[in-house]
Parts: sequence; structure tokens; C-alpha cells
Amino acid sequence: MSLLEDVALVQHGPWDVSDGGAGDTATGVACLDRWLQTQAMEQVRWDLITFNFGLHDMTNTSHCEGLYRDQLANITARLASLEPTKLIYFTTTPYMPLRTVGNTVVEDMNTIASDMMR
Repeated sequence: MSLLEDVALVQHGPWDVSDGGAGDTATGVACLDRWLQTQAMEQVRWDLITFNFGLHDMTNTSHCEGLYRDQLANITARLASLEPTKLIYFTTTPYMPLRTVGNTVVEDMNTIASDMMR
């Protein structure tokens, strides 16, 4: 965040205490309105919001992929309604050192998200 200090006021998710506020899309759907406020619960008109979901939604079932798609669509639509806020979605890094051979869950989730963001 210090790299941008001369360009922008950068604020991390206001409820983070140690891990970046990581959670799955179900947490995002439930907590998004709170995350968009300051810790003092003040409304903010954000110029830019970067977001990412996927790492904590990973399973190898089509049911969970559908749920991920629906919940990510919910979050994205709510963020997109915050005009004139610009959005940038970051995909999950595909490097997972402990996964089994043939496990493409990260790539599958990134494909779902990338298709949606287009």
C-alpha cells in the first residue's frame, strides 16, 4: 500500500485484523455492505475497488461451482451499482503446491470468474 501513497489513499478492508479479511463468497454476500463502510461505519464513495473471491470457495463439485457463480454474481452486481466506482477483479493465483495431480479447481474457479467479469 505504501507504493501508492503519493497517488491514492489506499484502505484495506476495514474489518481485517490479520489475514486480509479473507473469506468465501457466502461471507462476501453477507458482509459486503459492512465492508464498504469505514470502521466508524461511515459511507464512502469509492473511486476504485479491487476484489477477489475463489480461494476459499474451492471444492471439486459442480454444486459448489454453481453456488460460487451465483454468489460472485451477487457481489459483482452490488459493487457495479456503486457508480462511479471502478472495479478490478483479481483472479486467484494458479500455483497451489500441495494439490493433487489433475486437480484444476483453481483454474476452474478463475475461468468462472473471468467469464463473469467479461
